[in-house]
Amino acid sequence: MSFPPPQRGVGDLVLADEFQMYGPTTETPDHWWERFSSPALNALVEEALSNNFTLQQAVARIDQAVAIARQNRAVLFPALDYSGTISAQANHQDAGFGTLPGPSTSQRLEALGTLLAPGAGGGTPGDGLQDAKSRLTALQTLTTKDPDNDQTIHTESYGLGLAASYEVDLWGRLRSGTQASLIEVFSTTQDLYAAMQTVAGQVVLTWLDLLQVRQTIDLTRDQLVTNETSLKLIKLRVITKQATALDVLQQIQVIARTEAILPPLEAQRDVLMHELAILLGKAPRTPLDLGGDAYPEPAPLPDYGFPADLLARRPDVRSAGLRLQAADWRVSVAKADRLPALRLTGGFSFDGDQFDMIFDNWLATLAGGLTGPIFDAGRRRAEVDRTYAVVNERLNAYRLVVLTSVTEVENALVQIDRHQVFIDALRKQLKAANDSHDEAFIRYRNGLNDYLPVQTALVNSQNLERSTIAADHDLLVFRVQLHLALGGDWMAALSPS
Repeated sequence: MSFPPPQRGVGDLVLADEFQMYGPTTETPDHWWERFSSPALNALVEEALSNNFTLQQAVARIDQAVAIARQNRAVLFPALDYSGTISAQANHQDAGFGTLPGPSTSQRLEALGTLLAPGAGGGTPGDGLQDAKSRLTALQTLTTKDPDNDQTIHTESYGLGLAASYEVDLWGRLRSGTQASLIEVFSTTQDLYAAMQTVAGQVVLTWLDLLQVRQTIDLTRDQLVTNETSLKLIKLRVITKQATALDVLQQIQVIARTEAILPPLEAQRDVLMHELAILLGKAPRTPLDLGGDAYPEPAPLPDYGFPADLLARRPDVRSAGLRLQAADWRVSVAKADRLPALRLTGGFSFDGDQFDMIFDNWLATLAGGLTGPIFDAGRRRAEVDRTYAVVNERLNAYRLVVLTSVTEVENALVQIDRHQVFIDALRKQLKAANDSHDEAFIRYRNGLNDYLPVQTALVNSQNLERSTIAADHDLLVFRVQLHLALGGDWMAALSPS
């Protein structure tokens, strides 16, 4: 008996049959950033994928998940432990002789006197024998020591042993936990792939931002030169009475407005360079090769397939689906934990009073135990309910990730399509502004109007020039967002793990 998780499909997901189609598509290369045809960008992305600290953290999380999975898998096998003991014991105790004292001092003095007394000379042989006995007894009295009142006994013992334990996985609890941990390893790996996609996107987007800022700085400096040249011409016209001081002041205002644009742009450029260096795992202010300042030509739209394809292409979708599977297996663990568990234990040991005799005495044991819950105040039932709630949470998280991925593709397609129309209209507006400035300047030069229409047309034209650079940048950003929304499977080949 076991509790296998349900087989889930895409039936609960609300997906459209296809995306909105905008223009022709082409097959997307494995490394989508190569579509921008910039060797410098390719080198930046590859360096970031190798050295980015966020990716290194993701790799460390994979290592943690792998270690946890190994720990959980270990419970499927018997555990064998060894032990060794050596002990030495000293037992100090009273000997019990306190009531039997040795010869007293007076007895010893009397015995000494007997030994020093003259012998029984001239007597009978019996008297001599008696005298010898008396002297021997006296000598024995003098040489007798007082008995000890305590004693210490020393003992030693040695032992070696082996102990084994094993749980019979009757209901699949251990296997389910192992399976959940293994799936979580795969899920964490998909998190790494999602982080790789994100880092690649951040590098490309930062690179595009730098191109925009650098182009805008160059354009603004050219505009500043143009405005200063116009000021010189106006001053010459003042000398010839063809212009007024008001015209000079108005042009000075235009120059000051243009100069004010540069410092924020230069600060933004430096900040972006710092951010790009951090993405590459380098210190700020590290020199980086960005290639040229020109925008890459937009390639045809990548082949985005159908909404259901995102389930396999997006690493964040795959990760959410795997986490849902792991939660299903955790439910199986919680269910099986409510049933009895069978555990086997065994042991083998040797012992002896002397080390060379340790293997002469041995003991072997084998036991089996069946344990199961009778009353736990609903703790295990609550754990089952909790794991079901986790499943519901991750199921809805999975649905949200899927719909979000579809929405991101749709949004990118809409923005690309509408933004291209916006760029076309902006370029028409820029052309009209340039024509208006030329006409106003001709009329001003011929004395048909004052300088204010020229100034207005000039400022409008220069603003539109900067807006055009920003619009071209935004179109490329939407292309990057489309690639990020489509996902891919290129990460496995470049994975740091």
